[in-house]
Amino acid sequence: MMYRILRLLIVFCLLAFLCEVQAKVRTAAVDFQLRANLIIVKVTVNGVSKNLVLDTGASSTVIDNETAEQLGLEKIGEADAIVGGGKIRVLIAQVDTAGIDSLVLHDFV
Repeated sequence: MMYRILRLLIVFCLLAFLCEVQAKVRTAAVDFQLRANLIIVKVTVNGVSKNLVLDTGASSTVIDNETAEQLGLEKIGEADAIVGGGKIRVLIAQVDTAGIDSLVLHDFV
């Protein structure tokens, strides 16, 4: 019985913490297009705008080589990435700025 009460207390504390954190999150409206169940947003990288897929489940940002060249991105390293088909080798680039509408990241890798 005490164990169940302790579990409930922990759950309530976590919920209270998440509500407090969520209240401090800044929100913004972002224009997008829906194509073949993909969310397409206009992203500006180092001053160059491109329409890119927004993958809300991705653990990192991925841009194909052709688009990276068009954006003027330079390789600063390499890493292994896990994708649907297995493990692949990817290049890492430094981005000075990346933004969607008014949301902008600086010094983004």
